[in-house]
Amino acid sequence: ERTLGVALAYAQTTAGKRTAVTMLIDDPFNRNDSKGVVDPASAYTAKAQSDSAWVGAGRHSAALAQRAEVRFTGLTPGAEYAIRFFASVAGNDGGLSYVARYTVGGVSQDLDASDNLQTMAVFPSVFADANGEIRFTVGVSPNGTTRHAHLSVVELEAVTLNSAVRADIDGDGDVDANDFNAFEVAHGLRLPQADLAIPEGTFDFLDYVFMLDAMNRNQ
Repeated sequence: ERTLGVALAYAQTTAGKRTAVTMLIDDPFNRNDSKGVVDPASAYTAKAQSDSAWVGAGRHSAALAQRAEVRFTGLTPGAEYAIRFFASVAGNDGGLSYVARYTVGGVSQDLDASDNLQTMAVFPSVFADANGEIRFTVGVSPNGTTRHAHLSVVELEAVTLNSAVRADIDGDGDVDANDFNAFEVAHGLRLPQADLAIPEGTFDFLDYVFMLDAMNRNQ
């Protein structure tokens, strides 16, 4: 039976600290296998390199209609993240290859998993929405003849400073009502310190969402 719903609850950081981030599968992969190439020099475990989930079909034309959709939740609304995808499959499916297309926020990148040891598809700047979510899809690339698109590892890394640091407007080491009052004044004057969510000169409701979330997380 194909996995649907929570795939990873309360993900841990690389240091082993539990977080509020959850990964949900909204549109499932078809199957999983353990056909990846293991590189002893890799930073990933042998199991992470060998195991993968895949989506596709017996023919390229049919595989194009298949797609898996995954969602990260529990992120800081409006915050910036980097996402990296890795996949590896031994061989090249009789010359058809294993070229996956990963799409995040309308931007797509292709990755050939055939005998892959290190190459990744990297999205260096992705922003969580107002609900603190980021969605991505996995499917076969329309370029070529690939039948199966694999995903072995996905990394999520916060790019922005810790929300408590950014929202500490008065710089006294905490996030409280004083910071919110200072934020409102700065936001009205369109000062840089109030451009919290997406620091590109857009002063909007996402800044308020970011501020309130930081207050809730740092009470």
